[in-house]
Amino acid sequence: FFQRKRRPPRSTQSRSSAASDVYKRQAITLAIGDGANDVNMIVAAHVGIGIKGLEGQQAARASDYAIGEFKILRRLLMYHGRESYRRNSNLICYNFFKNMQMVLPPFWFAFNNGFSGVRIYDSYIFQMFNILYSSLPIVIYSVFDEELITPKLENIPSAYIQGMKDELFNAKILWRWILNGGLQALAMFLGSFLIMEANFYSGDGGFTNDMWVSGMTAYSGLVILCNTCLLYTSPSPRDS
Repeated sequence: FFQRKRRPPRSTQSRSSAASDVYKRQAITLAIGDGANDVNMIVAAHVGIGIKGLEGQQAARASDYAIGEFKILRRLLMYHGRESYRRNSNLICYNFFKNMQMVLPPFWFAFNNGFSGVRIYDSYIFQMFNILYSSLPIVIYSVFDEELITPKLENIPSAYIQGMKDELFNAKILWRWILNGGLQALAMFLGSFLIMEANFYSGDGGFTNDMWVSGMTAYSGLVILCNTCLLYTSPSPRDS
């Protein structure tokens, strides 16, 4: 009198992997699984997430991210995924921006010295720019910056769309950062060399300031400028 309901067949490893390969050509894919039969699917996807469960640790070991429960996926995507995309996008663009600021003033100065190779920065402080003067602020930003508070961000699915549409990292935005750094380097060069050397005199016989004074002025200004621009890049946490 009772008919036993048949359980639908489970997907095989080859079938799961083939499905990931098909969708991988059309969009960015994420695969999630908790067993050994999901390993091929997790490896084939762009992002693989393994759940540590009763079926073993094979899926978690083969994945990019391992979680304990399926419900953690919401926080992983909506908060950590979205915020990591935003911070990493600004990190890459900012590194191009600050290095353009650093290397272009010697290039502009080459038009004044006939491309003789004369340095305007001391070699030691030139090397310390990325090691000391501009490294710590961007590291702190990339690790601790938060645009939206966690509970609010998990309840705003529309905030996740910016990563799907590449709104924060694309060729247009990257070239905008590079162009901005080049223009600021040019403005700092003109301000320190063309203005200071022509109008400021030292107390030693009335001579004008030399290129080392102008070079250090441009260097100091660029250090302050690149770190100040990072403050405008970092938004204050909002409740909504």
